[in-house]
Amino acid sequence: MITGNIKPSYSFPGGFKPLPPDHYIARGLGGRCWDQNDKAYIDFICACGPLVLGHCNEEVNQAVIEQMQRGMIFPSNTPQRDELASVLKRIFPYAERSLFMKTGSEAVAAAMRLARAFTGKTKIIRCGFHGWHDPVVSPDVSWHRYEVDSKPPCLIAGIPTMPDPLVLSWNGEDIQKLEEIFRANRSSVAALLIDPVQLREPVGEHLQHLRRLTRHENALLILDEIKTGFRVSLAGVQGLYNVEPDMTVLSKAIANGFPLAAVIGSAEILDLAPSAKIMGTYNNELVSIVAALKTISILERPTSILWLWQVGQYLIDGINQLLNRYSLTDDIEAVPYRWSCMPYIWFHSSSERAQYLKPMFYEQLVQRGVLLLANHMNFVCLAHTLRDIEDALQAIDDALAHCLSR
Repeated sequence: MITGNIKPSYSFPGGFKPLPPDHYIARGLGGRCWDQNDKAYIDFICACGPLVLGHCNEEVNQAVIEQMQRGMIFPSNTPQRDELASVLKRIFPYAERSLFMKTGSEAVAAAMRLARAFTGKTKIIRCGFHGWHDPVVSPDVSWHRYEVDSKPPCLIAGIPTMPDPLVLSWNGEDIQKLEEIFRANRSSVAALLIDPVQLREPVGEHLQHLRRLTRHENALLILDEIKTGFRVSLAGVQGLYNVEPDMTVLSKAIANGFPLAAVIGSAEILDLAPSAKIMGTYNNELVSIVAALKTISILERPTSILWLWQVGQYLIDGINQLLNRYSLTDDIEAVPYRWSCMPYIWFHSSSERAQYLKPMFYEQLVQRGVLLLANHMNFVCLAHTLRDIEDALQAIDDALAHCLSR
């Protein structure tokens, strides 16, 4: 227990702190959670993505309990790890090998090292958010924005001010600019690392072009599907648009909140892991492995992914109806963050009215028991019901009415 003047340090994703400082979430079930005062919240943050099934899924929890009773980590390979690797190969047929880790950040770092080891080249072109490690941490003020961030990049504490000369940035918009980066660094680019949510529409066409471009440049294509894997489709964005990368990084939805990440790809690339000294004490931990096996089996059921899209679209449509009623559609829109399973309320940066309403709106939502991210895509889960959406829309209606009356 923390006593006296000692306070914990917080490292929420994106620095987001949805509740007042003296409140915390004490429990969750399905699509809702409760604070220490037993106030309920409809949760569209879902731990910034991992809770794809919802809080405290009974099937996942039971699988985890059974594994904990047998042991959590052993000094050997295990059938559970082999089984998960086989499941991933079935979903991603090119994935002859899988490396398991704990976080998306370290999995991205592993994929970058493997790309350099395989190609013998040194430079990585990156696009999007890829974690907190020095070479790839985003200097942008907002890590995820539906529109281009107009604010200049900022310095990150603890990171040298000189950019890493081996990691080059591309904004995901101007394909011609990307081709220029390749030409300027010909024969030295090991891989293009893409966070698909950063790409502009049409995402599918752009991904196909990037696949052709990387092959032409003899560079690897790495898809960072940490947010999109097992959500936009079971096989992520690549499954949706029929694109085969050389490696994929997975995390978040893979294990419904249990800490797990994976790098998947061909044997000739991933078999370089020992010589590249990619290792970790907890990479052999089994609780998260069995959680992933159960989570994926649930997501493979015929209506699971469909429901994520549908419930997200219900929320988007309902919000837009409210915004239309309040004559706010020129200032604010509810949109799919590329895909409706990741809904987003877009307060137009060009609208003074929207920027005035935005902080007040989100404050009022929390008071009315709805948790939504303001500068990031939101997440729906399999446990969200139509009643959850209806209750959320009522809270949004009340919050808008309050803000406009001020």
